[in-house]
Amino acid sequence: MSSKNSSVHTIDPSQRNDYLPLFKDIPMWNACIHSCLEDGFGTLHGNSARATDCAGIFYGGLVIFAGDAGSPGAQELVRSFPVLPAVLGYSPEWNRLIHRIHGDGVREIRRYHMPCSSFELRQFRELHSHVTRRLDTDYQLESPSSADTEALRESLGWEHPKHHFHDPSDFRLRSFPGIVSLMENSSTAQIVAGASAFIRSGNHAECQVNTVETQRRRGLATVAAAAWLNTALEREIKVPWDAANKASVSLGRKLGYEQVKEYQVLEVFPEQ
Repeated sequence: MSSKNSSVHTIDPSQRNDYLPLFKDIPMWNACIHSCLEDGFGTLHGNSARATDCAGIFYGGLVIFAGDAGSPGAQELVRSFPVLPAVLGYSPEWNRLIHRIHGDGVREIRRYHMPCSSFELRQFRELHSHVTRRLDTDYQLESPSSADTEALRESLGWEHPKHHFHDPSDFRLRSFPGIVSLMENSSTAQIVAGASAFIRSGNHAECQVNTVETQRRRGLATVAAAAWLNTALEREIKVPWDAANKASVSLGRKLGYEQVKEYQVLEVFPEQ
């Protein structure tokens, strides 16, 4: 994702902390925000190398604009990126600006946010204990070995270990994945489900959970997610539940998240 306007600046990682006040009240995607501003992942763009009235985080396909949406710099910033795969639509002012500039190229997608403040710990503890005890003997819950990063991509379609972490060792250390494997025999196992940090900052994480199609509706996503979330709680990491569909909302409720808030993601692609 690149700007067509040379007056939009890429902010040096050493200066990104100066932009934290712009993003401090955004109610979701906090792991993405702090991973970018504090850990140096993704890119941060501003309308000026020095002005801090508005800025945009670009983290893979995720985009978060912040600051004064009414400023000339905000218009310049949004206009400079003709393709915006997934913009967090938390702000009516920024949403209106994006619609005004990109017109019919904007599509609205509904997602669901379940805040960590609504998490019921007792319910989760009961679930975690139950699913761990009841896991079928054909399956095994484990952490990936040093050779498993590529296997995770092949089995679960995971690309985030490569793009959101420094290297495989960093992924295993900071994403603390929980993997469910189907034991094909005494020495061979096939990865069939997994949960890990999709994005991780110092105090925040977003969860990615997947099950291979042939193994769905067996409770394996619940087992993997519960194992991962248990480790996150032990490490005192803040974990909201972000859901793309009602099935993911149902899993979040099962894990202990009680409150659901709908929000928008805006997809921006040039008109054909």
